[in-house]
Amino acid sequence: VRAIQRLLPAITGSAAGRTALMLQLSAKPWALPPALVENELRSFAGTPTFDALVEDLATGPMQEGPAATSAPVVIGCRQPDGTASMSPTFSEYRPATAEPAAQPCVYVNKVTHEVDGVSRRSGDGLVQWDLEERRIDRDALEGVDAIVHLAGETIGGRWTKEKKRRILESRTVSTSLLAETITQLDAPPKVFVSGSAMGFYGDTGTTVVDETAPRGEGFLADVVVAWEEAAAPVADTDVRLVFPRTGLVLDPSGGALKPLLMATKLFVGGPLGNGKQIWSWISLHDEVQALVHLIEHELEGPVNLTAPNPVTQREMAKELAKLLGRPSFMPAPKFAVTTILGEMGEELIFTSSDVRPAALQASGFEFAHEHVRDGLAAAIGR
Repeated sequence: VRAIQRLLPAITGSAAGRTALMLQLSAKPWALPPALVENELRSFAGTPTFDALVEDLATGPMQEGPAATSAPVVIGCRQPDGTASMSPTFSEYRPATAEPAAQPCVYVNKVTHEVDGVSRRSGDGLVQWDLEERRIDRDALEGVDAIVHLAGETIGGRWTKEKKRRILESRTVSTSLLAETITQLDAPPKVFVSGSAMGFYGDTGTTVVDETAPRGEGFLADVVVAWEEAAAPVADTDVRLVFPRTGLVLDPSGGALKPLLMATKLFVGGPLGNGKQIWSWISLHDEVQALVHLIEHELEGPVNLTAPNPVTQREMAKELAKLLGRPSFMPAPKFAVTTILGEMGEELIFTSSDVRPAALQASGFEFAHEHVRDGLAAAIGR
């Protein structure tokens, strides 16, 4: 362990190198006494090297929903009169804004729709707002057909008190501002799709749950409950209010898939802990299609955005390894992962949630990727 520790500073400029070494270390519990490994890992805490490792491993793992952002983005869709119902393909979407400090959290632009993004900066096709001052250009929202709000501080990273505050307030403050603004509009949208997540259900073990299940326990469940409650003012209007409780989105550029993809390519993929925890996932393509479906169909309240066939983490790792032509036998022991990631690792990586899309399927939505192998293949272009 100390030999690796001495080597780490020499490769801190390489994200792949840092990640590979830490995964190798945590994947070989038989090589060293667990207590020694744990003590050495803890000795890294607070050092630049440790922080860099956590950033590589924890930025976005198990992130629910589209890639999050510290500067929320809201999308208002204006649909020209007489246009047919959308049957979009993923290639027909692009980010609403390329603002570096606020990458959008959903691909929204469709040729049959006029799309506005909400941003801290002004410009064509952008509605300006300032969350710190709780101010938004209300006039620019008059007459939009739909508002889709999915953003918030990424849940990736070590959960310090400050990080947890940002995770909560970035969602509740922005949602509250939008909800209150919608109630003041002379021509409000027909629908407000206000972001949510399957974290609402907490750890369900092997119990299958749908939208009728009660809230679970834990920090993320608390966040999601507050997040949805922040949209309450809209519930008292004629605006249709929908909460997309999104699962793990298979996006190679972030979320749960990015670190798994890197580990598998480096021949250190495998189960996390015993690998039996159930992961309810959805392909990025189906996530986008489902959001459009929520705009166009009369769904209200919570709607689970997860594929109909969840898998265990071990099964997902095996399928990814098969697609990449790599092995999948390197275990990452739970104590090592939780030592590195803390509460986030415990609640996200090792939480088991078998969440089914009952409302979405009942409304006639058809998944392009029902099985994880297809979803993974689409994500990595195989």
